[in-house]
Amino acid sequence: MSKRDSSLIKKENVIIAVVCCGAIFLLAALFLFMFINRKSSTRESESRTVYDEYFTNKGLIADFNVQENVQLCDYKGIPVQYSDIVSDSAVEDMLSEILKDYRQPSNSDSITAKYGDTINIDFTGYIDGEPFEGGDTKGKGYELVLGSGQLIGNFEAQLEGSNPGDKLTITVDFPENYRNEKFRGKTAEFFVTINSIYVTPELTDDFVLKYFSEIARTADEYRDKIEKEIYSEQLSEYLTDYVVENSKILDYPADFLKMLIELNHSTYENQYKFYNEQAYENFGVYPWNTVYEFFELSKEEYEKRVISEAYNTLSYYMVLQAIYQQEGLNISDSTAKEYLIANGYSEESSSEVLAKYGEGFAAQLAIESTVRSFLSDNCIVTREH
Repeated sequence: MSKRDSSLIKKENVIIAVVCCGAIFLLAALFLFMFINRKSSTRESESRTVYDEYFTNKGLIADFNVQENVQLCDYKGIPVQYSDIVSDSAVEDMLSEILKDYRQPSNSDSITAKYGDTINIDFTGYIDGEPFEGGDTKGKGYELVLGSGQLIGNFEAQLEGSNPGDKLTITVDFPENYRNEKFRGKTAEFFVTINSIYVTPELTDDFVLKYFSEIARTADEYRDKIEKEIYSEQLSEYLTDYVVENSKILDYPADFLKMLIELNHSTYENQYKFYNEQAYENFGVYPWNTVYEFFELSKEEYEKRVISEAYNTLSYYMVLQAIYQQEGLNISDSTAKEYLIANGYSEESSSEVLAKYGEGFAAQLAIESTVRSFLSDNCIVTREH
């Protein structure tokens, strides 16, 4: 992960799922999402601030001589070992994630449910011998990832080792702090039917021809394509990390730095409040008392981290701009919009981004892309034989 991207949070849409019309809540899944999202990139949240006074329309830092304040390392011919950038395990991990999107349910009783599997179940729950509201799937089926913590107590663990067609009786205890007071501390008995278990397909030539024929004809060709994509992205990250870490910043634009620190504070506070409110809305409790507790840091550690992230972000901007200017690289007037389109924005949404966030910020993204490509084209990659 690059210096530019190594921050506490990535602003993402978070889905707070509720099982069985509100009776069984996805508490562990919620906390997992919060733990991951709050420690990732701030690129999205940063772009929601007006950058016009900090970047020129050409994407350069305004009112500050970057070249005089950055001592660049030797950024041409950076030595790179191919195996340090991409490994066989990284490729297989990526392929596994891709193949998961093509899983299909199977009702074969020869398949056994194990940790991490997605299964489809139906169940009816009883408390004190009486069915309770929200404790019945009513035959509609419910998909569950075993081990995700979606259901209360050890519900999921009791499903491991089962097969499609099995009918199980599961007993779980509702937490003492459960939002619905009448369920708190109660023991519930669920009669569960295992409908199906999702099976991940193998990467075969036939599979590739069926789903990826536009980019590959065989499994080996597709695997090679994935390896090249991972290599391209990871090489770019490695090189930008290298130049930022090995270059020296003499001084920073004070107003820009101050804005980034304030922005980090605001972003992190908003994330903390958002997740706290979501937890209260769904579970009736505020899990965290302070933003520091939310990030599992002391107040001093939190403040240092917020400031450090601001310096890292600004260092990234400055070093890449210094290379851009020293090499005389250029982006055309249309490059900023093209960059946005190439990164998933439609023609309409890219225009909206430019209007909302400004040409300067979008142009800076294009400068970033241009410098990353330059570094990749001018490094020396060695492969082991």
